[in-house]
Amino acid sequence: MCGLRFSAQRYHVYEVTSPKLLEIFPQERLNQEIFCSGFYGSKKGLFDEERRNWLIEQLRAGEAEIVYPMAVDQPLLNYMMMRSNFSIYNLALQLPKEERTGCCVTSPHFQALDNILYDQGKRLTYLHYIGLSSSLFTRLCSGENLDFPYRDIFLHYRYL
Repeated sequence: MCGLRFSAQRYHVYEVTSPKLLEIFPQERLNQEIFCSGFYGSKKGLFDEERRNWLIEQLRAGEAEIVYPMAVDQPLLNYMMMRSNFSIYNLALQLPKEERTGCCVTSPHFQALDNILYDQGKRLTYLHYIGLSSSLFTRLCSGENLDFPYRDIFLHYRYL
């Protein structure tokens, strides 16, 4: 499963060796709330100027040490959502086990039927193009003939 659900994957969101991490977020929240920013949505204006300034103050006061520095948006989005105590709905954790599927484009075992992907007979909730550069999609949509997993399905939905 592609969702950030296992402890090893916290390494890509937070600096797990920082003693401050568990002072800021209890272990239970780390286990339940970390999400993959590849499938993130919120309502407009969720982070107003006052909230953003408060978060920046917390980071400047030393909380920046818990944010994993080698990724782009994922650590910051997780920190901002969790530190603001906003509600987080993580499909990877909250769907019933019998409805969960994989989601990573790097999974070669998905089956395509009528432009829909299935994982062991279960329809995928979404396909995460993890590790593929946005420039690849720009080039493809500009007419360049490029190959990547499930390209034809991407093109089908892109040009509906």
